[in-house]
Amino acid sequence: MGAVELIPPEDEREWVLDALRELVASCGHEHLVCTPVVLPSSRWFPDAWSPDARGVRRLALRILRYAELAEHDVAIEMFDDGRAAAERIDLGARVHSQAHEGAAAWFAGIDDDDTCWFGANVSLLGDPGGVTAALAHETAHAFRHVHELEVEDRDLEECLTDLSTIYLGLGVLTANASQRHRSWSLQGDGGALGGHAWSTSHLGYLSPQAMCFGLAAFVRARDHGPAERRAVVAALHTNQAGFFKAAERWLERALGGPEGVRERLGLPDPQHWPAPTRLEELLAAPLEDGEGEGEGEGELSTVSRERGWNEGGKVHRVPYPASPLLGMMIVMAAIVASIPLFSAALEWLALAVLVVGLVLARELPRRFPRHECSTCNGLIRRDDERCALCGGTVAGTLARAEDRLELPES
Repeated sequence: MGAVELIPPEDEREWVLDALRELVASCGHEHLVCTPVVLPSSRWFPDAWSPDARGVRRLALRILRYAELAEHDVAIEMFDDGRAAAERIDLGARVHSQAHEGAAAWFAGIDDDDTCWFGANVSLLGDPGGVTAALAHETAHAFRHVHELEVEDRDLEECLTDLSTIYLGLGVLTANASQRHRSWSLQGDGGALGGHAWSTSHLGYLSPQAMCFGLAAFVRARDHGPAERRAVVAALHTNQAGFFKAAERWLERALGGPEGVRERLGLPDPQHWPAPTRLEELLAAPLEDGEGEGEGEGELSTVSRERGWNEGGKVHRVPYPASPLLGMMIVMAAIVASIPLFSAALEWLALAVLVVGLVLARELPRRFPRHECSTCNGLIRRDDERCALCGGTVAGTLARAEDRLELPES
């Protein structure tokens, strides 16, 4: 199997950054820098889930609120195949998306009562995560319609809609759905192990690398602290977490710190940003549906797992460069050591110390990497036989971080 590219090619990287910049120019920077990053957990989706039109409507109302479209109501039409026609709904010129073979959902427009009309495939009802990602994409369609951002080229519009989910803070949901791996054991007669199977599914239009690159630019530009970044990585599926980290490294090399990413996206200095929106504010008012919060019949969260949930499973150590703090400490030590040499007019020796420090700052983090679990991204020490977080048994150490992308997901 050929090597998997961790980041999109140059022209696609530039397109992603340009498209995000255009969204900021058209809709302002406030939502991008202030909105909470929506994660697939019950904290963000506390409403009861039921596998029917009512459950889908509650979910759509919640996502509309995150997209600052809370003034709109929602109407849901369920369909049982990809050929269900959004055109059946009499919205005249307001019809802005077309249902097609294999569609997961569609947005049919907004009527005179400010009601957003969505369609959802009944095949997704047993997959709350799939419903959530599909509605996030269709909500971005509604957002682009309200702000008059739509373009005539349908394929381009779909790609721009994927990218709009990142601007709206819904990027973790849609990045995970851009490629989803599932694996399971096959049971033979009498419960005997009969083998193993796995499958891959896709929702959305951009590649998972492009989605994760855009998401990394979003998180890097906001720079809301390590807690937000850790939460995003933990919520991403294994492959997407690898793509996200590779994008972070590229952004650091190419654009520098958050200031460079903000400049590339056309964001003002953070001192001119409004205060971040608190999740509690968005959850305070009950949904128009009138349902109380509760566990529901389904489970929206894909990451809220108990410690040790993977006990008996196999995991691998994934090498990543040591913390940048190590390199910074080495550089600082070299600078401090060179100062008295400069003072003593030993310029060449001082320069040699600085060069050695720079080389060590580059090489030592690579020679002594930190290792993460290939399944849950928890830290694993060299002598650990099990992941302390998920409980998986360590089967070995990968040679490169990108090799994790060749592993089937559980």
